Amino acid sequence: DIILDAGGGDINLKDDGTDFGAFTNSSGNLIIKSGTTTMLTGSGANATFAGNVGIGVTPVAKLHVSGDSGGTDSIARFQNTNSAKVTKIQLSDNAGTVGDVLIAYDHSDASSANHFLGMGVNNNTAFKIDNNDNVGIGCTPAVNFQVEASTGTTIAMSNSGTASNGSSRGDLAWFNNAVSTTALIRSAAVTDNVGSDLQFYTRPAGGSLTQAVEINSSGVVKIEGSENTLLRLISTDANVFLELKDNNS
Repeated sequence: DIILDAGGGDINLKDDGTDFGAFTNSSGNLIIKSGTTTMLTGSGANATFAGNVGIGVTPVAKLHVSGDSGGTDSIARFQNTNSAKVTKIQLSDNAGTVGDVLIAYDHSDASSANHFLGMGVNNNTAFKIDNNDNVGIGCTPAVNFQVEASTGTTIAMSNSGTASNGSSRGDLAWFNNAVSTTALIRSAAVTDNVGSDLQFYTRPAGGSLTQAVEINSSGVVKIEGSENTLLRLISTDANVFLELKDNNS
């Protein structure tokens, strides 16, 4: 063992008479200085850095990690060895409130198929990605994308600018494995910033995307096509095939 006993003073590190660091203590806790500036203060097993901390890099943030992982290894890893098996990263406000925002990896289930990455606020997980790449908002997803709320679940698309006549307010599209559109539903702007047509597009084999049905802003339905049968109505009720009514009967 090497024992350095300052006898109540500091242990100074010098190079040719010039201080470049020191070990000192405060109430029995170790303080490490760089030059004459406190770099680290210990408190039991805890260490508090006074400035930025860099691993593999000169830091430009409170914690800055850099390295060449080769594309296969992690730059950083957070691992919870507790039996609860929920690894969390929490972001808190200037008052230190725990759980303002959290990013959590839940691996508490014995089956890796039920593990998920979650994000949320106030310790409530609002957004989940499971092991099958399914995404859930407000739920554990059972399909590729699932949204759940206690009542009135709504999914909305909006434009940040004013949509002009004939332009799209938003599309819901289906792609094939070549990322080519095979079907589409579009909200098309009409005249002003609120009028809209709802358009349905399909794509025949070997053909291009074509508008098949439109419900215009007045509620009129227009069906387009080139088949011998343009409209086919099939009823599962043998007693009613097509019923037309006015506003009274």
